[in-house]
Amino acid sequence: MNIDPSIVNGYLSADDGYAQHWLFHHILDNGEYAFDKPDPACREMVRDELAEIQRVLDGFVPYNVELFSALFPQWEELLRDVNVILSVGCPAPYDAMVREHDGKEYMIFDLIRLLDYQRAGESAAALVRQMITHEASHICLHADYPAQPTAYRERLGYIAFDEGFAHALAFSDGIDACGFGPMMREHYQNSVEQLRAALLETDPRRQELLLEASNCGPYWDKFAAISGKLYILSHLNRIYEIYQRGPSELLSHILREPVHS
Repeated sequence: MNIDPSIVNGYLSADDGYAQHWLFHHILDNGEYAFDKPDPACREMVRDELAEIQRVLDGFVPYNVELFSALFPQWEELLRDVNVILSVGCPAPYDAMVREHDGKEYMIFDLIRLLDYQRAGESAAALVRQMITHEASHICLHADYPAQPTAYRERLGYIAFDEGFAHALAFSDGIDACGFGPMMREHYQNSVEQLRAALLETDPRRQELLLEASNCGPYWDKFAAISGKLYILSHLNRIYEIYQRGPSELLSHILREPVHS
């Protein structure tokens, strides 16, 4: 990975030049400058947080590494060129994001924002590891399934497959030991019903709105992503087979098979 801590280093050394970094013109979709000057009193906490996160990134191991390695044998090679920016100064709620600049994608983590998780008793480093597992899943999957479909049904199926695997693999470390019954009962049927209804839509403008809703907004409302995730988690004994068969097969199975919780 290519890790750039220059923004954080500028903050820690009281060099305000970091506020002119290109990132702060790329946080908002409209390109408006967005910078929230961080409190100097947080410097020592950020210094400790930076050291912990850099240790995680320098020796990065994804969640569910054995399963991850079985699905993506070349993951280490594929992640060599991943760009990570460690930042401060991003306004709330932008604690973690992916942005593009000069033709390259960057994973960005704001260490001031991540302090909120530490104050709540969570580990910022563990959160970064989880988020990078999610993004790494996309990178590796896109290497095997690079074609972005154009037909509406296939686009929904690709979202269920791509986001389903990313959310499943990053859900928790050691997913094979987790129990998903309550989550399945609460969310799966509703997600699949929304997916079925979306597939019946024929109006192109409405289809575009449904494609966005299938993977945006409140977490459990992302009906295509959640359908894929929960189907995969309920069939971990067949996860490699599901992956090898690809997006269209996954969508077909979701639509015709119940999930056993």
